Amino acid sequence: MKYFSAFRVAAAALLCVSTSAHALTIDDFNGVGSIQPQPGGTEKYVSISDPGAIGGARGIEGKVTFPLVPGGGDMFVETSDGRFSHSLDSNVSGYSRLSWDGDQDAVTLVTSGLNGIDFLQDNGSAIAIDVVAFDYPSQKPLTLKVTLFDAIDGTRFSTGSVTLNGWVIAPTTFTIPFIAFVADPAASGPVDFTNIGAITLKIDSEQAPAADLQLEWIGTNGICRLVPDQNGEVIDQCGVCGGDGTSCLDCNGIPFGGAVIDQCGVCGGDGSSCLDCNGVPNGDAIVDRCGVCNGDGNSCITCTDKDLTPISVKLDSGAKKLEAAIKRVAQKYVNAKNTPAVQKSVKKILAEVHRLQITNWTLSWVFPRKLTVCDNEAICTYTSYRSTADEYRVHNDEMLQLGLGLVKKLKKLGKSHATVAKQLQRPIEKQYQANLDESYVVPIKDFHC
Repeated sequence: MKYFSAFRVAAAALLCVSTSAHALTIDDFNGVGSIQPQPGGTEKYVSISDPGAIGGARGIEGKVTFPLVPGGGDMFVETSDGRFSHSLDSNVSGYSRLSWDGDQDAVTLVTSGLNGIDFLQDNGSAIAIDVVAFDYPSQKPLTLKVTLFDAIDGTRFSTGSVTLNGWVIAPTTFTIPFIAFVADPAASGPVDFTNIGAITLKIDSEQAPAADLQLEWIGTNGICRLVPDQNGEVIDQCGVCGGDGTSCLDCNGIPFGGAVIDQCGVCGGDGSSCLDCNGVPNGDAIVDRCGVCNGDGNSCITCTDKDLTPISVKLDSGAKKLEAAIKRVAQKYVNAKNTPAVQKSVKKILAEVHRLQITNWTLSWVFPRKLTVCDNEAICTYTSYRSTADEYRVHNDEMLQLGLGLVKKLKKLGKSHATVAKQLQRPIEKQYQANLDESYVVPIKDFHC
């Protein structure tokens, strides 16, 4: 094997030379493996697992094409320590071929093995190859030929090549623009650069005997110098190399969306959902029942306390007065017709009248001594005394009917008795009406505001 010497560098037509960083990585040649084809022998193969290679592995093939008989010299091809080496002894010609198809079999190329990687995803426009050294033997050129296979249709593939027409004495990047790739004559059509299924790189030194070449990287000239992940990606939807696709999401999960979390913690909100009525975020001021922000709830209510004692006294005394008026009629009736039957009947009537009077006396004092009356019933609660007032009126009416029944009996005893009966009827009816009127005066709602 020859030692790499220092020589000058020249670039061929269609060949771009740069020293800038590049992107989507096809291989960084870190996995270790080698072959040593012999003159007169067949092709040699080796497959090398390497996470730094696209698809996780590279295949290496090599063959000596001259001399054709054993013992004429050696060819050595290997990857080790981040370098790929292709080295021929004097007067030895041959080729080596690197392949990347995601498969551990270096012999058979699986044209769909990379599952359709997009070589344009990070704005790549060319294949880039980092050449560390080339000794330009006898000033014979060396051709590097890249073939890209379509993942969907393996019969569609394109080739692009670069010819080293000079010495390389320092790491130099050579690029083959995608526009320089052409469909191979044996292909059914050109490759789709967004759907790459397999890649080969052939180092053809059949016309450059004794060539020595070292490479340290191959990829595209995009912006992300990474090996594609399991999804074939080196750049996420946010344009971040090796990103997880979340850095550009808005709070609704939409890439580059405009939704943001507002001051209330609401995605896409207008910042008002947590404002109190004073406009303070997460403040504690609320609108009270009167519609006043942070009010005490009383500004819309006017309440007065009413003393019901006078009303209760009138209802109580009114029941007693009505009983007394009825008793006067009963006494006149008994005096006018004093028989055991009449006495018994009147006694029964007066007992019922007294029971009703006692009941209404009790009801008169069921009403509270002090009752609150408010003008805004809609926002207040209250205790109702309607049923108490209604019951008082029922008993008042029952007393009236019993009294009028006695008046009717007295009238039937004769003209003179009828005149007296009429006189006694008027106080009964007057007191009944006074009691009835007073029962409607009493407020029936005690408000709690």
